[in-house]
Amino acid sequence: MKVNIVSATNLNNATIDVEVLNLMFKKLRENIEIKHVNWNHFKCHNASINIFLQCMNYQFLQNAKVNIAILDHENITNNVIDYLPNMDHVFCKSEYSFSVISTALKQRGYSTDNLVTTGWRSPNIEVGIESKNFNKILLLLT
Repeated sequence: MKVNIVSATNLNNATIDVEVLNLMFKKLRENIEIKHVNWNHFKCHNASINIFLQCMNYQFLQNAKVNIAILDHENITNNVIDYLPNMDHVFCKSEYSFSVISTALKQRGYSTDNLVTTGWRSPNIEVGIESKNFNKILLLLT
């Protein structure tokens, strides 16, 4: 099976989600060929599944049998809302994202049958300032 992961390279959340998807597909232990595609690119390989992370390119919908969007409400533009009815499945990362996206779709007169709440959580790789101790020295150069 071939899978295209379409994402923006400049979004931090999207790059973390790409790594999570890579690990998930590796754990399946099936013969899955993963291609990473930049959403701004003009060319996309034919595949069984297109997974759009935080962005969409309407031209790529014809390159796969199943199109899935994994979205967060923070990164959605008006163009993305108009593309959502063409997706087979739209995975919302939280209940709040689900309510925001479903409200936007209903306001435009679109169906919300393809929306699914997953509870997706990306690992937090940021270190809070309160946990840092600046009194200790990691390396002393002399």
